[in-house]
Amino acid sequence: MIYIHKFHPQYLHPFQYKYMKILEENAIDYKLVDSQSPTFWEEIIDCSLFIMFLGQTPMHLQRQLSLINVLDNIVGIRCFPNWNTSWHFDDKISQYYLLKSQGFPIVSSHIFWDKDLAIEWAKSANYPQVFKLKGGAGSLNVIKVYNSKQAMKLISKMFGKGITDGNIPGVKLFKVYRNNIKTFMKNKIKYRLYTLGLRYGITENWSKHQGYAFFQDFLPNNDYDTRVTIIGKRGFAFQRKNRPADFRSSGSGIINFSPNNIDYRCLKIAFSISQKFNFQCMSYDFLYDLNKQMTINELSCQFVDSAIYSCPGYWDKNLNWHEGHFWPQYCQLQDLLDKPNLIQPAFPEKSKPALIRITL
Repeated sequence: MIYIHKFHPQYLHPFQYKYMKILEENAIDYKLVDSQSPTFWEEIIDCSLFIMFLGQTPMHLQRQLSLINVLDNIVGIRCFPNWNTSWHFDDKISQYYLLKSQGFPIVSSHIFWDKDLAIEWAKSANYPQVFKLKGGAGSLNVIKVYNSKQAMKLISKMFGKGITDGNIPGVKLFKVYRNNIKTFMKNKIKYRLYTLGLRYGITENWSKHQGYAFFQDFLPNNDYDTRVTIIGKRGFAFQRKNRPADFRSSGSGIINFSPNNIDYRCLKIAFSISQKFNFQCMSYDFLYDLNKQMTINELSCQFVDSAIYSCPGYWDKNLNWHEGHFWPQYCQLQDLLDKPNLIQPAFPEKSKPALIRITL
């Protein structure tokens, strides 16, 4: 039996909803399950595939990593995402350690767990640098640092009271999202008040980041990044342009889906990393370094599904092109169920922004 873990006791995330509808369209049985249920461990005895959408709140991060670790590594239940794919989710420091350990190209970073060492480095570092919190999405937890004074203030903050998501000193939400007022308002509410909003009954505040400092070397002359998403043997890719007068591209929404603009080196590197680590699904954000070589900025196994569907096709690992529009959930289920002939239902091209109330 296939189990889909609920994002919330009363709601499904739109990403999960597509799994459910694809399974229904293909007459494949499934159940919705919640790990908070007292009968959860009895319910999953006959589970052959456990599907979980990864959230970025502290509550979701703690629960999903604990569940996937036990189910995948201890109980032996097949999970999506599995442990290899998910343990470093929303943790840019772990991602850096992982790729660096195997010699894969990743932006040079400076990670400190000791305040004095961080301060000493900041005094003589080459600026500008990019300061990041290890978690977060859409560039809200990213800022360019121009001098040692600014760097040391951030270091003192991180080894003192800490910084909450969306509250890095100097990051202006309106500047980040000035090209999209609706996104600005949504993220202002999301990051300044509650994680998912009182509307859904989830009132957990963002936890603080503290006790570390994370800087990346700034790479100039990058007007865009290249997002490559590997799902099994498929490689989807597009360019994300920077916001106007900004160095950040993540969350800009300014996307070029033309396959003619993709540097094939990105695809080759992404395929090799996914194969090395046996990732079921992974997206990689590429930039050019000072020598015009491809280097990875970040990676994530969770992403916006409509961006993948908007790609006009994908490359296989031999870089052959396959035309068509495919939802990532459809491709993932093809692989997980070993059913290449699954029917793909028609969905709106843009996912609904709100959680979907469960009426089953």
